[in-house]
Amino acid sequence: METMQCQICFEGSNEAEMVTRLCGSECSAQICQPCLARHLQVSLDQFYPGLLPKLRCPICLTFILREQWTSQLGDLATNLSVRYESLCEKACNFYSPCCHKADYTHLPDFDEALASTSIEKPQLKADENKENEEVDHVLEALLAAEKGPNWRFPELCRDFCAFQQDASSVVTAFLDRDFCAFSQDANSIEAAYLERVFSAESLEGTVVDAGKVFSKALSRIRDPERRATLLLSYLYKYPATFTRCCDRAVCFNCKRATDHKVCQRKEEEAFEEETCMVQCRQCRASIVRVEGCDTVICLCGFSMNWGEELTFRKKNRRHLIPVDMFDLKRFKEWQIWHADLQRWTRRLQQRILELTLR
Repeated sequence: METMQCQICFEGSNEAEMVTRLCGSECSAQICQPCLARHLQVSLDQFYPGLLPKLRCPICLTFILREQWTSQLGDLATNLSVRYESLCEKACNFYSPCCHKADYTHLPDFDEALASTSIEKPQLKADENKENEEVDHVLEALLAAEKGPNWRFPELCRDFCAFQQDASSVVTAFLDRDFCAFSQDANSIEAAYLERVFSAESLEGTVVDAGKVFSKALSRIRDPERRATLLLSYLYKYPATFTRCCDRAVCFNCKRATDHKVCQRKEEEAFEEETCMVQCRQCRASIVRVEGCDTVICLCGFSMNWGEELTFRKKNRRHLIPVDMFDLKRFKEWQIWHADLQRWTRRLQQRILELTLR
């Protein structure tokens, strides 16, 4: 059997014990299974409970999904997979105010039946609760819309799972006001509208909480980190939700049993005007800096300039930034537009001054 050299330990191993094409068909990795397992273990140890684990290919340094390494590590992946999923669940964990579960997690489980593409229409589980049945019907209508050209959520969701799209864009596409109708409660979908658009049956007269439908849609995503990232991005914008255990109204931001639509804590701003703390604009983790240079790299991989982040935060509180600063793509586009506007404004002022002096 052919012997291959590991790119980490430089020891020779037979081909059956080597991991190749880890992050894709063009990946040049040639790593023995023990070295890859050790790399993943060290990477997971860097993530404290509450922070989502983002693992990278040790050769290409691109993000990888759990399936990409569990399929090649065999038994070595068992404990790593458990640790990986546990970190994802803890990032969505809070003390349930309804049944007081200390280990409650808001992360929905993966549902193989919903994720299956072998059937034309997913066989949704029967539920005695009428409201949950309506959620199932609405989700069924939304899934049927995947073939339509207008609703971009399924396509963006697939790109997101391949690390080619940001979470904010996926959430925005799901709640696209040009495509979905909302009741007076901005976080509810009018099922009558869905019936008209998607030709869904048995939906007339119902209004379904969009968060429940979104949570149901997340059950189609196999990787828990991708699932949790989308969930947290949605809950950051719409913290009013319902517990998975007792279906009680709760605010994910302040973790209190309440039916308020706008969290008072969020309105009052969670952070003071100190210069020692900022919030990562990619994973939203709080970062504290006591001393050091202005270049900071979050554990999620997002690189930032500390002074710029403080400036962005102050401007955002004064409502001087017209876009969501946590939507990295739109914020970057606005920065480019704003820089161009300032440059042309300076040129215009200079030209006016020259004409005045003539």
